[in-house]
Amino acid sequence: MIEEFIEEAEALIKTWRHKHRARHLVFSFSWCEISVRGKGNHMTFSGMTTGQVVAVVGSPIKADGTQSLAKLSNQAYQSSDPTVFTVAPDPATPGGAIITLVGTPSAEGISATLTETATATEPDGVTTEVITGSELITFLGGPPPPPPGVAASIVFSFGTPGPGPQPTPAPPLAKGKKF
Repeated sequence: MIEEFIEEAEALIKTWRHKHRARHLVFSFSWCEISVRGKGNHMTFSGMTTGQVVAVVGSPIKADGTQSLAKLSNQAYQSSDPTVFTVAPDPATPGGAIITLVGTPSAEGISATLTETATATEPDGVTTEVITGSELITFLGGPPPPPPGVAASIVFSFGTPGPGPQPTPAPPLAKGKKF
């Protein structure tokens, strides 16, 4: 009887760990002052030209799809086809990388898969495991997205109406003066 209880408890713990620990990675991309979080399967960029770069960083995700609090270390990024894009560590973003478009995108697009492997250390500081994430990236030829808008007008914000300062009465007119 006790052995059955222990087996059930171990199964519950294993299920809990599976749901509450980091299981895979998703990517956030930054290009042309726009940041986009990948969906974990396919990302498309339009208008990039050979030699342009896009920043990327992986984040740990739990099995249920929510953000994990695990801290990542030993991140390693890889391109499935270095004739499409290369990937190198981003010196400005710890754990991030820079993707450089090497190929020439056509209207149909060129694609390769980005893969990251990292060690995830759970908040307890003890539990660690190696997790991975991958995303198919397609580069389409064509014009880049428009730059962020520039200031074109002014919008006013008004306070709550209330009693304001009272006007100062005009001084009395002197007798005999005409205007």
